[in-house]
Amino acid sequence: MVNFTILAGVQGISTVISTFSFMPGPGIGCNGTLSLISQANAGTSPSWIQQSPHNSSILYANNEVVDGQLVSFTIGEQGEVNLIANTTSGGNGPAYLLALKQSKEVAILNYGGGNGLVVPLQDDLLNFVTQPPPPLITFNPAPAPISHPHEAVEVGDQLFVPDLGADKVWRLNKTSAGTWNITGFITQPTGSGPRHMIVQDGIMYLLHELASLLTSQKIPSNDETSSPFISMSLITPAGVNTSDYGAAEIQMPRTTPEFPERLIYTSNRQIAGTEDPRGDSIAIFSLASNGSFSLVRQVHTGLQQLRGFIVDPSGRYLVAGGNVAGGVKVFERIHGGTDLVQVAASEEVPTASTFVWL
Repeated sequence: MVNFTILAGVQGISTVISTFSFMPGPGIGCNGTLSLISQANAGTSPSWIQQSPHNSSILYANNEVVDGQLVSFTIGEQGEVNLIANTTSGGNGPAYLLALKQSKEVAILNYGGGNGLVVPLQDDLLNFVTQPPPPLITFNPAPAPISHPHEAVEVGDQLFVPDLGADKVWRLNKTSAGTWNITGFITQPTGSGPRHMIVQDGIMYLLHELASLLTSQKIPSNDETSSPFISMSLITPAGVNTSDYGAAEIQMPRTTPEFPERLIYTSNRQIAGTEDPRGDSIAIFSLASNGSFSLVRQVHTGLQQLRGFIVDPSGRYLVAGGNVAGGVKVFERIHGGTDLVQVAASEEVPTASTFVWL
């Protein structure tokens, strides 16, 4: 049986990245084990982590604090991480980073500051180029409503940035000088709070935190700011007060012979009201080739404030954590991915919000 290694970070007062070992059970749906094997200093509030797309032994993390930081690490043979370098995020409360696939750069977005940086990397991919300093990108400058950029996604040669405060998806292009500028935007419903997105086949699937809404639409041309919605659906369980919830994460697992159906997973996060004893749910949607989707199932996880989850590269397992309580749990995808069953859990780390499968 193959052993899996999982890295986990968490938003809040935590100062560590944790390494877990997951051993699957003997058959489909059988219980396995999830054990904490090491922890390492990561600065305060490493709420988003990502493996380098150019070197699997390198990891990046944010520090989601007032004086935000971007941090790099090496990953050892046992999954242990070692902090190597750090640099400023340029603002307050960076909630997300993206190590770019098409260049040696890391984008980091300051949720609290309404701005962000795209930081060049030195050749070792661990140290950051800080001279000259990368220019600060300011979204929706005053006196417009404050921006809360929450993600960056590579779309061709552009970066798309969902902005929860401005209800826009910003388009960024690289200049001839090698820096990034805002070149346009795609409007979203007022008050919906676009947070995270996935792009596939020219269609963007956008999760709106404030409205607990999933939408799909074709990407408009560069000179247009809108396009009709293909599908739109609440992601919350039936009968709940949607104002008590804030949508958090979206994943589209790749299809395989074992999991041939195109699916979208989204996480609900109860942030107010009487706590659901079943915990937060993951909503599973079936996806058609034209970009339309329909709800298949709500899977309650027993986690409180399910901020982050991720499917492993094989497509069989999903790891999730509670940002408030519930620890870390591993679920197995069953029935072709249209359902989930819990197969391992650990509360050795009581909260977690971001993960990497090694």
